[in-house]
This record gives sequence, C-alpha cells and structure tokens, in this order.
Amino acid sequence: MTVDDFTEDRLVRLSQERSEEAWLKNFRVNALRSYKATPEEKNEMLKKYSDGIDYSGIVEGASQMQRSDKIIAPEIKNCVFIDGHSYYKNIDSVGIDIDDDFDFSSYEKMDYNNQDRSSYLIDAFFNSLTIIRVKKEYNGGPVRQIFSLDGKNTVLNKTVIITDEDSSIDLIQEIYSKGETRNHFGNNISIYSEKGSKVRFTSIQNLKGSEHIILNKKIYTHGSAELTALNLGGERIRSRASINLLSEGSSFAAGDGFFGSGSQYMDSFILLRHMAKSTNSTFHSRSVLDGRSKAVSKGIIKLEKPAAKSNAFLVEHSLLLNKEARTNAVPSLEIETDDVKATHSASSHPLDKDQVFYLMSRGLDREEAENEIAMGFIWPVISHIKSKNLITHIYNLLRDKRKGTGTAEGFADITDYLGNQGDSLESGIFVGHYKYR
Repeated sequence: MTVDDFTEDRLVRLSQERSEEAWLKNFRVNALRSYKATPEEKNEMLKKYSDGIDYSGIVEGASQMQRSDKIIAPEIKNCVFIDGHSYYKNIDSVGIDIDDDFDFSSYEKMDYNNQDRSSYLIDAFFNSLTIIRVKKEYNGGPVRQIFSLDGKNTVLNKTVIITDEDSSIDLIQEIYSKGETRNHFGNNISIYSEKGSKVRFTSIQNLKGSEHIILNKKIYTHGSAELTALNLGGERIRSRASINLLSEGSSFAAGDGFFGSGSQYMDSFILLRHMAKSTNSTFHSRSVLDGRSKAVSKGIIKLEKPAAKSNAFLVEHSLLLNKEARTNAVPSLEIETDDVKATHSASSHPLDKDQVFYLMSRGLDREEAENEIAMGFIWPVISHIKSKNLITHIYNLLRDKRKGTGTAEGFADITDYLGNQGDSLESGIFVGHYKYR
C-alpha cells in the first residue's frame, strides 16, 4: 500500500470513525495534499544525499489510525509521564495544561509550506497526540514522555508544546522497544515559545530491530530553546529539524548524537534560521559508527536580512570504529546580511591507535579501550542532560550495544533531575576551541 492509494475521502472517513473535530479532519486532509505535492528533497544541493525511505509500510500500519496498546507509562516517583493514550500522572494543573482536544492548527500554519515531506505524512496519519500548554511564569517539570513498543507496531506521534511568556518546561522523550521488534515509528515535535520562555527537549531513541524511524522537530521561539538528541536504534533513520529564531536575543543550542552499528543508516538535516537581530545558535552533531553503518549529516545556517549582529555555529564530527563505516557531512551557510558571525566545520577520523595503546597500557583490553574512546567521543552531547541517573542509563545502553549483549532493561529514575541548574549547551560545547572564541 502506498500513499497514492489513499484518497482524501478515505482519510475523511477514517477521521469521522474516530469522531474527530472538523478542524482536525481538515488538518489531516491538508497534510495529505502537502505530502503528495512535496518532493523527497527540495534542496538541489542535498538531493544526492537522499535517504530513500520507503513510506509504504508506515502508511499501511497507520492507515486505521488506531492507538497502539503497546505504549506504556511506567510508575516512577516524582516524575510526570505522558504516553500515546493520554494517560497522565502528577500533572501540576496550575502550570501545565494537557489537552488533546485543543485546536493547534492555527499554530501549525506558521511556515507550513516549508516543512519536510515526512512531517506531512505524520500529520496526516498520526495515531498518538499530546498537546502541552505551559502557562505564564510556570517553571516546573520535568515532563517525561515514554514510548515502550513490543511486537509489530506503527506509532506516529505528534507532540505540540506551546509556552506563554516567561515560562519554562523540560520535556524528556524516551522511545524504547522490548527485544527485537518490527516497528515503524514517526515523531513530529512542534514547539512554539513566547518571549522570556525557555524550552529544553531531550530525546533518547533505542528501538531495536525497527525498520524505519522518522523524526521531525520544528521550533519557533521568541525566547530560548535547547535540544539534546541521541539515536541508537532503527535500521533507517530520517531526522529533520527546523529552528526559527523570531525575536531579538532569542537563542538555540543543540547536541545531536548517533551510535551506529551493523547496517544502520542515519540521515539527518538541520536548518538554523535567524530571523531577527542579535540571535544566537549552536549545533553540535557527533556520530560513532561501527560495522557497515553510515551517517549523513546535513546542516544549513541561514541568516536572513533582519538578523544583523547574530552568531551561528554548526559542527559535525564522526568517529569511525570500522573501515567499512561511512560518513558524509554537508554543512553550509546562507547569509543575507552583514555584521554577523557564522562558522561551520566537519571532520571524520578513525580510532586513534595511540589512544588505544595508552588505555591498554593502563590495564584495559582492546574492546574496553575502544569503548571508552567511543563513550568519550559522544560525551559532549549527553553531558548536558540534567540527570546523572539518566546519563548512566544511556551509558549502559551504549555499552550493551557496542558489546552486542542486548539492551539494558528498565527505565532510569530521574528524581535527581537538575532542571535549570548547571551549564547549558550554549555555554559549554564550543568553549575552548579557537574557532569559537
């Protein structure tokens, strides 16, 4: 089954069977139209790096738009959990409003014609929806969203975060599977934040054996936003991020990590759009590649005419643990104004034999030495997660994947989460490097 097999009438019938509001039905239909009208890759420079995702299986699994009964939210103290069934626990009603019936379509109209093709697909067929509205001056959290898939599922999730002025929210999203599965997973994250607000989004994906994973993030901020993402699972991963800095002084900082093995393929792209004066962005991508895995990292810094006195940094680094691993990095700049600072860099390199020898001389065997180097390489991304317990859990996932011994079970207890305390990505990643002083 392909997307072309789906007529608008069929999509309308499916929406009506779920008793959805008229605005949501229209939203799905418009998304389907946009999907069919949008090429896989709109940027001419990037067409040869297209991932070739096969959407047919995803559409077939999501066509009934039934919510999966395999999504769970475990009980862990002092945390807020959200899952695809709209099951919520310990929500602070004073500061956060969770409302799946809220009409978010007016927000989604913002630059909707410039979205990635895959995001239209998820907007048309999503079967999991969470809308989080953060009230003025609220400063709480974290909010934790956990997907734990088992068996053969197709989950297309849409999460919308809307923040009022001078508020803040930390959302931690974890996507796991139990054992080897045949899952398709799609994820649209939309963030709209007002002046003085701060959004921190942390994403950990470890779907074992999954075929195709589609990850889309779009951020429109008048304040500040931080993103930390780590991808471990999936055979083929398509990740797209569109960051839009809308007001003077708004900022964005991100760390993106991929740990590939076997025949995994990761295709990631980020667009950093500076649309106002004195805006700041930093993006740091790190890939550790073993086996025959491959990573393609593409990024564009776009400084538009109103963005004078802005600063932007984009860095893409890869570590190759095997001669058969491959990587491509394609950073670029589009500058339409003067008096700005924009820098990008990219590198790829194999394991340093001297580093391996040094660690082995201190008592580690070769495998342990290589593991420590790989962990250290990915550290600049995960070090900015605000929970030591969650970082330890991630290390266990990385270690088990590297050893091929299975996956660490369970979920981390993040009662030690620090929230707004500690350094941000923006102040930490680039400090000390001569290019970014």
